[in-house]
Amino acid sequence: MTKRMRYIQLVGDALIPLLGYFLWDWNLYFIVLFYLADMIINEVVIFYKARKIAEFDPKENSFVPKFLISVLLFTISLLLIHLTMKLYEPEISFAKEITLFWTYKDMGMQQGYILIPLLVLLSVQRYKLEFLMTAKYRSIKQVRLWRSHYRAYLFLIGGVGLTMGILSFVHPADWIILLGVIAGTSTYQIVFSE
Repeated sequence: MTKRMRYIQLVGDALIPLLGYFLWDWNLYFIVLFYLADMIINEVVIFYKARKIAEFDPKENSFVPKFLISVLLFTISLLLIHLTMKLYEPEISFAKEITLFWTYKDMGMQQGYILIPLLVLLSVQRYKLEFLMTAKYRSIKQVRLWRSHYRAYLFLIGGVGLTMGILSFVHPADWIILLGVIAGTSTYQIVFSE
């Protein structure tokens, strides 16, 4: 991917949470759910990337244990993110917020039926354009793919831990947390995307 395309993607990825917060009245947890949905989709995509590498090079067929480690890191991240949200907003009801996120209506349609398929479509297109059409699976080894993916999770866990530490002392405004989340995810994409 060219630098120009990378910047366009970063702006696009930051635009939805910003629009959600400032235009569609999303709360902070709605934005977290948006990013979590993207993380789940990326877990599926990395599985397909690893499988495609294994199809091309049979010596690279031991990707299932690595994927299970990835799922474990995702689960740890998910738990820490929710603990941080509870620390920031003690009265939050996650089940209620997830339902509200899914059923939130804009222009007469519930956003869950638009947003999630859109995220899936964008991820599938990115996988096809950046991984399959460029035949990246021929040049990348699974060690490199998984190492980058694990480092991204460690970066995320560290960022969430830092946020938990900050929230133990101060309670910043939602928009400050939002900007921190967008800055963190942008850094994550620049440094760790494969």
